[in-house]
Amino acid sequence: MNEDVKSVKNRRQRKKNYPIQSGVSVEVWTQIQKMTNELGLSEAAVCRMLIHKGLETLEMK
Repeated sequence: MNEDVKSVKNRRQRKKNYPIQSGVSVEVWTQIQKMTNELGLSEAAVCRMLIHKGLETLEMK
């Protein structure tokens, strides 16, 4: 029983560190969170905006 509680806590801690997909660094996630709060948009909207801006800059080159 005690092991189960421990594994659940570990899983929760891992989710806190990498809330989206693994492979997204904590720094990037922190920036997304900051933009979400500043702009009042959802996380998905901020991600779409970042992807769109990235594609626009690629097209200009």
